[in-house]
Amino acid sequence: MTRDEAPEPGGREGNGGGEGVRPHPDRALYAISVAAELAGIPPATLRAWEAKGLLTPRRTDGGTRRYSENDIARSRRIAELSAQGVNSSGIRQILELQDENARLRGAASSATGDGPGAGQD
Repeated sequence: MTRDEAPEPGGREGNGGGEGVRPHPDRALYAISVAAELAGIPPATLRAWEAKGLLTPRRTDGGTRRYSENDIARSRRIAELSAQGVNSSGIRQILELQDENARLRGAASSATGDGPGAGQD
C-alpha cells in the first residue's frame, strides 16, 4: 500500500486489483468540477472560498486545482456554517479551532496509545 492509500474500513491490504483500498483522504485527486459535484457546491463558490483562505486545494505543476476527500469534507462544513449565517471570518476561526482540536486529539491518542490499532496484536 502506498503512502497515498488507506485500507477501506473492513478491507484488507494487498488483496490484488486495488479492491478494498481507497485513496488517503489527503491525496489530491479531484478536479474542481468533480469536487464541486461531490460537495454539492458550485465551482465558483469553491474558488471564492479559496480566495478568502477558507480552502487550500493543491495545485498541479500546470496550476490546476486538485481537491482531496478532506478538502471536500471541509467545503461541506463551510457550506453548513455559511447556511447558518456565519460570516467568512467566523468560519475561518471555527475551522482553525476544529483543526487544532483534531490535532490535539491525535496527539493525545498517540501519547496514551489510544490511537487506531491500539491494543491489537
